[in-house]
Amino acid sequence: MGAEYTKPTVRFVGKMRDLFFLNSCVTILDNTSVTIENCTKILECTDVLVKLRSKRFEIEIWGTDMTVDNYSSGGVEVGGIITNVAISPVSARSGG
Repeated sequence: MGAEYTKPTVRFVGKMRDLFFLNSCVTILDNTSVTIENCTKILECTDVLVKLRSKRFEIEIWGTDMTVDNYSSGGVEVGGIITNVAISPVSARSGG
């Protein structure tokens, strides 16, 4: 007889997150531009640091002459001379 067929398991929450575009997408273009989709808040913006919050992550972009060029529809474009991008999970206690 043949092998038994088993249905693949699908994680509903993960698929819904993908379907409704709730994940963060970080796009880096050379060292001059970073675009973050599904950004919920700009936490800090200085000449050397732009700190952003998404639903599940805090994103720090370090560099020089940093600017926030566009903030619309949950997306942010950060410009400047980018030296470092750090992504860390938001803890439940910090209100993420």
